[in-house]
Amino acid sequence: FGFAPMRPQASLRARLAIFVPDVRDDMQRASEPAELSVWEVIGSHGTALEVDQVEKMKAKIDSGQMAELKWCASGTAVLAHCTTHVDDSGKSYYGGSKLLLTSSDGRYQKDLTVADSTTPSGV
Repeated sequence: FGFAPMRPQASLRARLAIFVPDVRDDMQRASEPAELSVWEVIGSHGTALEVDQVEKMKAKIDSGQMAELKWCASGTAVLAHCTTHVDDSGKSYYGGSKLLLTSSDGRYQKDLTVADSTTPSGV
């Protein structure tokens, strides 16, 4: 998990990104996808913190056993580098990797490991 950068205010308002790894069978194949979710933590000075029960964002990730989460300085987007010990495609001996960029509200999600027509190739 990782907290987004916070700004001092009268009330505490923070975002928390949580990565849940995929579920693997006996043959180390992903049987259920990994998940990345963003929650908002809300509280005020002198009171206990309350976690908003509504998830702000949830993204399914095909496979991922571990993740490194990096928030932007404003706390509005998170970059998740998800890795596996075993590459499910069989293309790599060293495991697999995915890079997901998502806004904290879930309106924008982009898998940066998939090439598209707007991504320059050969750079």
